[in-house]
Amino acid sequence: MIHTAGVIHPESHADFEAVNAGGTRHVVSAATAAGVRRMVHVSSNSPFGVNPDPADTFRQSEPYHPYLGYGRSKMHGELAVLDACRTGQLDAVMVRPPWFYGPWQPLRQTTFFKMVGSGRFPMFGGGHQRRSMVFIENLVQGIVRAELSDAEPGRAWWVADGHPYTVAEIVTTVQAARRAEGLASKDGGLKVPQLVASMAVVGDKLLQRLGKYRQELHVLGEMGATIACDISVTRAELGYEPEIELFEGMRRSIRWCLAQGVEL
Repeated sequence: MIHTAGVIHPESHADFEAVNAGGTRHVVSAATAAGVRRMVHVSSNSPFGVNPDPADTFRQSEPYHPYLGYGRSKMHGELAVLDACRTGQLDAVMVRPPWFYGPWQPLRQTTFFKMVGSGRFPMFGGGHQRRSMVFIENLVQGIVRAELSDAEPGRAWWVADGHPYTVAEIVTTVQAARRAEGLASKDGGLKVPQLVASMAVVGDKLLQRLGKYRQELHVLGEMGATIACDISVTRAELGYEPEIELFEGMRRSIRWCLAQGVEL
């Protein structure tokens, strides 16, 4: 059984806990009652926050340090799974993907492609921040390997592309992928002072304390941070090997959008 349901950018701040935490508790209860052999819970990087500096990389064993409402709700979902494993009620493992991309991508990815193509995607401080990303087929491989593994209940793994990318590298690669698919694309990005990202984080925190959520503000603040993870243990324990890297993954994503009639 694979549990992928969740909400990332909800209309209501309360949906974070209701869906990501409460929903996971319901799934755990249903899986336990049904005697499910193994459940794979798809979590996130957000229960661990952001890296303290651009050179840091999340290790296999990382303490919880959730990033705002989404991170807390995904952490509570993980804890519900872990509690069921500790009491012997459920055989479950978890995977923790970062920013995912590829066919069937959410609408926000279309906005991302458009901003990069217009040369207006914000790059803070030169775009030196590093980002782990995962192409959807790589993620599926990781989930299946986790489901078929004989690891003990409660084990969790990072599932990402082969290495983290800098934001500048992501922008440059997407521009190249757009051109390879016959789409116009301006060079560079919109250079923005790091202070703008810091101010967005402050505003995001304030709104969320008031029980409100604005996707644009949240994403703007998060883009100023590094979110990078180490997949070496995933490779060693699951035999996971990401087959698609950023350029090819972005080309496939663009092709899928165009096939759906999405204007990029």
